[in-house]
Amino acid sequence: MKKNKKFIYSLILFTVSIFISFPHIIFADDELGEGIAFEMFLLDQKVYIASKTEESTLTTPGTVYVITEEDIKRYGWRDMKEILRAIPNMDLMWQYNWLNGGQRGFTGNFAGTLLLIDGREVQNLLASEAFMTNDFPSHRIKRIEILQGPNSTLYGGNATQGVINIVTKFGDKGDKDTTEAELILGEVNTEQFAGVFKKNTDDWDLGFSASIFKSNQNWSELKDFVMDENLYSRTSLENETDSNGNLTGRTHRVDDFRAKETSQFRNYEESRTADMYVRYMGFYGGVNYFKEENTSGIEYVEYEYGLREARRGYRQMFLGYNHEFSDNFKGFIEYLNVLEDELWLTYQPVDKYSWVTTSDRNLQTVSESIEETKKDRIRMQIDYQLDDHYIIAGYEGWNLQIDHLLSEANVQMPKRIASNIVDNWPVDKEETKKQSIFVQDSYSIIPEKLKLTAGIMYNKQDHTNDSWIPRASLVYQPTRTSAIKLIYGKAFRPPNIFEYIGVPDELESQEMEMFELNYTCSLINGDVKLYNIASLYTMEASNLYSKVWVGSGGAHLTGWKTVVGGSEKVNGFEDMLRFDYKDLSGFLGFRWVQPDEHTVDGKSIVKDVPETKIKLGLSYDILDYLTASIFVDHFADVKTEANKYRMDGTEVYTIDGWTTVDLNINVGEFDLNDMSAMVSLYVQNIFDKTYYHANVRGTSPVQFLQPPRTVRLKATCKF
Repeated sequence: MKKNKKFIYSLILFTVSIFISFPHIIFADDELGEGIAFEMFLLDQKVYIASKTEESTLTTPGTVYVITEEDIKRYGWRDMKEILRAIPNMDLMWQYNWLNGGQRGFTGNFAGTLLLIDGREVQNLLASEAFMTNDFPSHRIKRIEILQGPNSTLYGGNATQGVINIVTKFGDKGDKDTTEAELILGEVNTEQFAGVFKKNTDDWDLGFSASIFKSNQNWSELKDFVMDENLYSRTSLENETDSNGNLTGRTHRVDDFRAKETSQFRNYEESRTADMYVRYMGFYGGVNYFKEENTSGIEYVEYEYGLREARRGYRQMFLGYNHEFSDNFKGFIEYLNVLEDELWLTYQPVDKYSWVTTSDRNLQTVSESIEETKKDRIRMQIDYQLDDHYIIAGYEGWNLQIDHLLSEANVQMPKRIASNIVDNWPVDKEETKKQSIFVQDSYSIIPEKLKLTAGIMYNKQDHTNDSWIPRASLVYQPTRTSAIKLIYGKAFRPPNIFEYIGVPDELESQEMEMFELNYTCSLINGDVKLYNIASLYTMEASNLYSKVWVGSGGAHLTGWKTVVGGSEKVNGFEDMLRFDYKDLSGFLGFRWVQPDEHTVDGKSIVKDVPETKIKLGLSYDILDYLTASIFVDHFADVKTEANKYRMDGTEVYTIDGWTTVDLNINVGEFDLNDMSAMVSLYVQNIFDKTYYHANVRGTSPVQFLQPPRTVRLKATCKF
């Protein structure tokens, strides 16, 4: 009842705000004055993501946020995790390798968010995750489009919570020629070298970008944190240490053990990216490549305190043809080939009571690897304009082939033990085929006033059920600079290979259903220019997966089975306000969410999600070539499920809310002969706040400590 009251109050507030805004919007239409350029951003900023056609942010059939290249430069953001923090209803949990989290109150490993580069899916092939690491630097980005809510009608599986489309500088057809180089230096031996090149004519385009990122990520605060069993691990693999800090069943004192292992703690990461695009007339092709070597973040430090490493490589090649049959009829066909490989490597003593350093020869190396995962994919789409109708239709088919998950060991290196397929690995699910077709019609019922967009997809895929996925929206424009949107959407997420472990049969796909009311408007009054997106929604996920223990076994995958059942509902409100006043500009993002509660240790709680979250960004042009920006992030308290200290069940653990402040100072862009340059200083966590992110993937580790105050310097040259 309490949750329903909150939702009703939000609905009333949202409705009242629309009608209060009407006179201001009408005034903006009559008295545009000097604010016309800001207003045109709302009308002319084109996005592709919500309907697979270019539309303005005002009339696109969904809640879409846009982060531009100018935003990224002004605010000094280095990569995706910093950019996405500006989105009001995006939850991010950083564990020093990849982002956990989700959209609109649904959290996990980002399996419900579909990640695209220039409209092409770059999802993790094994777990179907939006696998965002340091492999997503900002130097190559022209803009980012973030769609909130499900859209499997156009994008197929995994678009249950939303879609992120990274538009690169050479993927944007309207971008000018450019050559840029970038250098970043920071604490804990952090460095990044990056560059991007683009050249285009009427007949051909050529683009290339590359980067390399390195960082030790070994703050002393982080070392202390991973040795604190109460704050950090509480894992069953540490049950040989009693509550007084004494070893049970070992011959060494815990202090000696910790001194050795702390000195070995490492969180080094090295990431490389390379992208290429080439076009001649209607033919085009390209490559997206990234590779990462690190220690799996700190999620696995509890096992051997930093003696676990992981490597991951991803390469996508594509070749396609665009053709315009007439002014109102065009289409494309595209072939994609994707390769992915993963290796998890663990160093451990042959005798588990003989804790030794990695230099000791009495060391066993245990690895698990999937040497190659391959996907071959065909995409086709046609676009047809007929009077007041804009119709798109498409087809997608792919074949996914996964290698065995192998386990192997080296004892007293380099002696090798033969590799084995991991217990219960679903060999019969390693190959999957999919076919899908979709159609969508955007109909202008009253031109520039009322537009209906409706579509449906049929998806057929091995090892899961067939799906019919509809989506519809009605966009009403009461004035030239405002729109009210009613949106209905459905989506599905098919099971991945890991969810088939211990499951001999098929699994039904997870599903998501959404109802949404969106209000978008701009207001101009003299030097004050405002642009606001507000959304009230309810989303419900069904056929959720859960793991249950059904047997015994020594391997970490043995004895678990996936069970389908249950649902979760989230009601929420989100708002993003952008503003501009003379030399001051910025944004304010707010969200409120109320997911269903879960029972933990006899208590009913909302898990892993802060009910409220606020992000404020302020930027001020001090001089022509000097800009200062400040960011304030606030998260409410978060309750999570954690192992009890003595490992006799789980308990409710509260992660305190926090507020952090970041600062960026830009000097530039000033001209130097035939080039321009910019230097920026970014200070993260200015007041050195100690704060934590929840672990949304399990009950141990309890939480993840975030970086202390850090400083980095960035220099960019544009030729």
